[in-house]
Amino acid sequence: MQALTEVERLFTLSEVAYMLGVSYWTVYNWVREGRLKGVKVPTGRWRVPRSALEEFFREVFGEGGR
Repeated sequence: MQALTEVERLFTLSEVAYMLGVSYWTVYNWVREGRLKGVKVPTGRWRVPRSALEEFFREVFGEGGR
C-alpha cells in the first residue's frame, strides 16, 4: 500500500483536455479507445493518472517534448 504522500495525482478529462488544447470528447474517446490510459473512479467517472499522461506525452511528442 502506498503512503499518502506517494498517491498519484489523477486528472479529470476536462483538465487533460485543457492541458492538451483539445476537447473533452477527444480525451474521452482516447480513453475509451485505450490510446490514453484512464481509470474509473467509484462515481463512474474517468480519471487519468499523471504517469499515464506523461507516457502519452512521450509517445506523441517524443522524449524532448514539443
